[in-house]
Amino acid sequence: LAAELPYFQQLQDSLNRFVRAHPHPESVGQPNIRLTIDRPLHSNVNRIFLNAVRTFNATRSPFADIQQQPASVCIMNALNGDVLAMPSYPAPADVQTLRERAQTGSLRGVTDAKLRRLSQNQNLMLGPIGSTTKPLFASAVWDTRPDLMGLIVDEPAGGRRDLLGYHLTAAFGTKGPRTLDSTGFLLRSSNDYTLHLGLLILAKDVRIGAGGKPVFPEGKADLSAYFRGDAIPGGLNRPDVPAFPKMSECYDVGLVQKLTDGPAGQWDIGILAPMLRQIGVEETAMAAPALDEKRDSETAQIRDVVFNQFSGVLPERANLQLDTISSVRGRYTSMLLGSGTNYWSNLKLAEAYCRLGTGRMVRARLTADPEHEVKFEDIPKLPLQDKTLAAVHKGMSQCAEGAPNSTTGAEFGSAIRKARTHFAAKGLKFFAICKTGTATRISEKKENGQVVEPLRECAAFCLYLEVQDQSGNPVAALSSATYLQDRGS
Repeated sequence: LAAELPYFQQLQDSLNRFVRAHPHPESVGQPNIRLTIDRPLHSNVNRIFLNAVRTFNATRSPFADIQQQPASVCIMNALNGDVLAMPSYPAPADVQTLRERAQTGSLRGVTDAKLRRLSQNQNLMLGPIGSTTKPLFASAVWDTRPDLMGLIVDEPAGGRRDLLGYHLTAAFGTKGPRTLDSTGFLLRSSNDYTLHLGLLILAKDVRIGAGGKPVFPEGKADLSAYFRGDAIPGGLNRPDVPAFPKMSECYDVGLVQKLTDGPAGQWDIGILAPMLRQIGVEETAMAAPALDEKRDSETAQIRDVVFNQFSGVLPERANLQLDTISSVRGRYTSMLLGSGTNYWSNLKLAEAYCRLGTGRMVRARLTADPEHEVKFEDIPKLPLQDKTLAAVHKGMSQCAEGAPNSTTGAEFGSAIRKARTHFAAKGLKFFAICKTGTATRISEKKENGQVVEPLRECAAFCLYLEVQDQSGNPVAALSSATYLQDRGS
C-alpha cells in the first residue's frame, strides 16, 4: 500500500514525529485503527488515473511545465465518510524525475519546497474548482431565501455589463440567448444566473414577481448598503448576508481568516480524528483555541504538536475570506464563480457532495476505529430544508442524465441511464447527481495580437451515485471529486 499510496508512509512518519515531540510521550496510547482505503479500488483507479494524466501531458498539453501541475481524484463511501481511494499526481516516480532534471539543470525554477509540496497527496491541497461550487452556493441561498428559487433569468448572448441595473466595471461572458429557471441554471451551469443570485441576496427589499422576475422598490437593485461603485467597503462577512454562514454550516468552509484560530483554521483535522482520539488527543486540542485559553497551557502545547506534525497529511481548509472581498467585478464575481478566494481541497469537495447527495452531515475520514463504526442512520441531517435539497437535486440529476444542453456529454448520460435500468431489474432504484467545473488559473497573454502564453484552466468534476431500496432508503452510495490543474481543455 505504501508503494501505491505514499500518504500511508507519510502518515506513519507524522505519527512517529508526534510521539517524539510530545511533552509526555509515555502517555501516548497505542492506536488500534485501520485506514479506510479500499486497496483494490485504489489500485485500479490509481493505475487508470495516472496513465490518463501522463498521456494527456505527453500528447495534448501545450505547457512545457505540465509535469509540475497537480491532479487528483478522491472517492468516498457517502454513507459513512470512508475515503476509499485517493490517487494523486505527480506520483513518487514523477517527482523523482522532476528532482533529477532540476539537479542536472534541465529544469529550472523547481525548488525543494515545490518538490516537497508536489510529494504530498494533492487531494489535500486547495485549488480553484470553478462551477462545482455552484450547487453548494445555490443550496445556501435557496435555504435562506426560498423566494429566489422562483427566479427566472433571460441570459443574453455575447456578454453582460449591466446586472439588475448595476453597471459592472467590466463585462462577463454569457451563453444565451436562453431563459433559465432554477433547474436550468444547474443543468447548464449558468454564470449569469449565479451572479444574479449573488447580487439579489444583497439587494434591498427585492421580491420575485410574476414570471419569476425580480421587482425592486426603486426600479433597480439597491446595493448601496454593500457597494460603493466597484468597491465593497468592509467586505461581506456580515450578519445580514445569511447565505454564507449557511454555506459554512453545511460544508465546513471558513468565512474569514482568524489569526486566533491558529493552525486549526488552516487544516481540517477531521479525517484523522479517530486515530488522534486513540492516542490521547483531546477534542479541545483538535479545535481552534478558546478565547480564554492560555498560550502556555497543556492543551495549547498539544495542539501545536498535533498540527506541526500532522499538517502534511491533513486537507487544507477552504476559506472564502469574505472580509477581503473588496471589489465587485474582481473579487466578488470571481469568488461566486469558483475561483478567487473560493478554493477547495478535492477531499473536502467530495465530502461536500456526500452531504449534498445524502442530506446528512457525513464527515470524511481516512482512519477508522473498528470499535466505533459509523451508522448512516445516526449521522445528523444536513441543516437544509427538504425543498431546498429537492430543487438542487432536480437540476443536478438532469445534468447527470445528459439532458439536452447539459454540461455533461451524451456518453456519460447514457451510462447513467443504463445503470438505472440495470438496478431496476434487481428491484432497486438508482440516483445520480453531478457537476462539472472549469476555473481560469492564468489568463491568456498576447503580444502584437499573437498568443504568447495560452490560457491555463483547471478542470473539476464531482459525482454522487446512490443505490436505493424500493422505499427509497440508500443501500450504497459513492461520492467522487476529480481535479486537473491546467488540463481544462
